[in-house]
Amino acid sequence: MKLFTILLTTFIVMINFSCGEPEEPMEQGPYVVPESFEIAGKWEFVTVSGEGTIGGLPQSDTDESPEGFVEFYDFGQGISDVTLTLLGRELVKEQENINWEWVNNNTIDIEEEDGAHEIWTILSTTDSTMTASWFIEILTNEATITADMRRIQ
Repeated sequence: MKLFTILLTTFIVMINFSCGEPEEPMEQGPYVVPESFEIAGKWEFVTVSGEGTIGGLPQSDTDESPEGFVEFYDFGQGISDVTLTLLGRELVKEQENINWEWVNNNTIDIEEEDGAHEIWTILSTTDSTMTASWFIEILTNEATITADMRRIQ
């Protein structure tokens, strides 16, 4: 009888601990750029997509063949030279000087010539690729831009 009581108690304990709601997977935090990643260099835009509100209506679009690059120099300066078409608008930056700095381990602040700031969140990196997103606002239109880039120098 003692063996039966021990087995029954063990069975009940196992049922109580093994049944129930499955644990939800832990949410991943934001991407952390590895310390070994070098942002300095010339990055060519491969694809650029935008999702936002234009004229009060939600819209999304992708430019599969943007032209241009952004170049980050080691000392916090660089050049942006890109032409792309998104959400019915052409966005052009011609040899525009930029100043940039790391804000934290996945965010850079890019100051443009006119003093405007683009806050880029780095979503993924390899030695030769980078994906970043940032928010833009033009008049009453706003969008989140996501760019896939590859290192060319």
